[in-house]
Amino acid sequence: MAILLPLAQRTAHWRREIDFMEIRIRTVKDYQVFDILEDITNENVPQLKDKVVLAHDAKFRKIALNFKNVTYVNSFALSVFMNIHKEMEKKGTTVSLANAAPSIVALLKMTKLNEVFPVIGDL
Repeated sequence: MAILLPLAQRTAHWRREIDFMEIRIRTVKDYQVFDILEDITNENVPQLKDKVVLAHDAKFRKIALNFKNVTYVNSFALSVFMNIHKEMEKKGTTVSLANAAPSIVALLKMTKLNEVFPVIGDL
């Protein structure tokens, strides 16, 4: 016979098993800013899309993904960024990248994604 834990305990256990991405959301001028507080990995990048799409406040027509604490981005992450862009475009919202490291900017230029995602300075 299986013993089920109360929902709160099951949820807490489940949260420990999955690597949740740390993201802080704030407002700067007319931007809804998503501060990504850790490197983007294959394991956590899908969470970035989920959090941005679900937490987007419709009153903002501009969002910025703040890469100040991000040192590495891979090709899988770039495809997720494109998915975020497509979802936000449906809502009439543009996506910019803020504080991107030179290596990330170079990758965007190499893949021509700098034409899709404006790179902006500090927010």
